[in-house]
Amino acid sequence: MSRHSILPTLLLAASAILNASCTHDAYETGDGGLSYLRADYADITVSGGKVTDIQTDDDVHLPTPQTLTVSDRLPADTMLRRLIHYNMTDASAPVEILSFTPVSILLPHDKAEITGVKRDPVRLTAAWMGRNRRYINLQLGLMVGNTDGSSAPQTVQFLRDSTHTAGRGAVFLSLYHDQAGMPEYYTEDMHISLPLASLTPEGMRADTVSVTVNTYSGTVTKLFVRQDEE
Repeated sequence: MSRHSILPTLLLAASAILNASCTHDAYETGDGGLSYLRADYADITVSGGKVTDIQTDDDVHLPTPQTLTVSDRLPADTMLRRLIHYNMTDASAPVEILSFTPVSILLPHDKAEITGVKRDPVRLTAAWMGRNRRYINLQLGLMVGNTDGSSAPQTVQFLRDSTHTAGRGAVFLSLYHDQAGMPEYYTEDMHISLPLASLTPEGMRADTVSVTVNTYSGTVTKLFVRQDEE
């Protein structure tokens, strides 16, 4: 199997396909001393072409604005992953959505399936496990630029280097990144979520997850331990 048939090419963040009725820029409104501005990673459920639920990584279900519309490019029934900026003045009142930022959900591939693993560096801005222990989230900075007015594709994916079944199990992941010769003029943020339930082969549970990223400052490894309630 060829590398290109396995690894999806993830370029610049795709434009959001949800539209908030509010037109304020997140950096112009709601960021004062008495602000109600919040930012959360969230799963957004679309049913029958309408947003029916917004669930944050804190397992909070946000009251959804009725004015929130869905692009006709979106399937009528789907789930989206987004970083949302919003104002919440009352827990029972619909939130005021200021912006959506796409978050890529990546399922790791076994390293043995890949020929010619690429470890081009990226910037690692943040890495953490959501409070509901459903995702490991990462914010990366990709260096991008243009050559003759066109952008070269970059490939980003996570590889499953190894798994250990002793104890409660562990999985070791690493970032695959192919800069593909793109000039490194400026940084483009990329938001990634790794679903914990899909990090290991079927039937295996891993309570310890190691994530290794090659950065411009050297190799960085983050260790996450899932301590679910018994």
